[in-house]
Amino acid sequence: MNHPEHLRQLTDKANAGGSFKDLKALLDYLILYKAGQNTETILERGIEVCEKHTSQIAENFYLIEEFFYAALALQQRDWADFFLNVVHAHFPKQVKTMRMLAMWHESNGEILRASNILIELIENDPSDHQSVKRLAAAYRDFDMEQQAI
Repeated sequence: MNHPEHLRQLTDKANAGGSFKDLKALLDYLILYKAGQNTETILERGIEVCEKHTSQIAENFYLIEEFFYAALALQQRDWADFFLNVVHAHFPKQVKTMRMLAMWHESNGEILRASNILIELIENDPSDHQSVKRLAAAYRDFDMEQQAI
């Protein structure tokens, strides 16, 4: 598959039609194909989804999570807050929501708050490997290797 050509075709279709279906096809491709290289486009299109296709959000909630990650990566705090609030409003006590909250605190340099949330998640479910990995990564990112061990 010629990825650049396929990406161009999806982008052209999303730009021409403006339908949610075309936009979603583009976003799914961007997320699955090297999401880290497409962060700006994911956030830009995420904002478009929220502005023009709000009725589709509930059925495609995984996209909001991806928009949140893109906003964090680009240090777009207002958008990260917005996407986190959307997720929190629908799933206030879900483990994934709490993990996202920890990442939000981590991105704001609040390692103590982030680690406390993750530690509580791990204490509640020691088999929560995602939270264990996130906690280790947070400690590593803040040069706290001793805590990671």
